[in-house]
Amino acid sequence: MKNFISEIYNEFIHLDIHRGDLRKKADMLRWNSEKAEDILLRAKGR
Repeated sequence: MKNFISEIYNEFIHLDIHRGDLRKKADMLRWNSEKAEDILLRAKGR
């Protein structure tokens, strides 16, 4: 799942978005990618 989110985010960063809804979506993708990575690290630690 993390890889899928990262792939989408990598495509978004190639777009020229500085403001608006697309920028918010890109920021959400980055945050969700970081959150997914954190969850995976916690799961591996158990």
